[in-house]
Amino acid sequence: MLALGQFLLANEYGPLWRSADTGTNWTQITCPIYDIRCFAIVGNTVYAANGGLVRSLDSGATWSVVPTTFSVLSLTSHGTNLFAAASDGLHYLDSGGIWHDAGFAGKECMLIYAFDTLRRWYEGESA
Repeated sequence: MLALGQFLLANEYGPLWRSADTGTNWTQITCPIYDIRCFAIVGNTVYAANGGLVRSLDSGATWSVVPTTFSVLSLTSHGTNLFAAASDGLHYLDSGGIWHDAGFAGKECMLIYAFDTLRRWYEGESA
């Protein structure tokens, strides 16, 4: 997880940047994907996506690819699960690293928010 005073910044068509001093200084981070569109934090793991999905176990200093069979459009977390709105529905990654179908099969999900229980969420579909 990011500690107090640590920031990650992603800009359109650009690299990932990290600050460990509340934004006074920034360092460009090597990441397997560019043009990051969203972040989510689950426990001590930071996830980022732009179609592909990556994760960091060290507050964004280093990143590795998380395999998926779908294009990740947005992320949110709830408890120990990572939810991914995708090109083919809604999925979640459990604490054991296994992907599960969470509904809306065949529909492109664009935005998700986790609420107070694992099975209640808001989902928006593309037109």
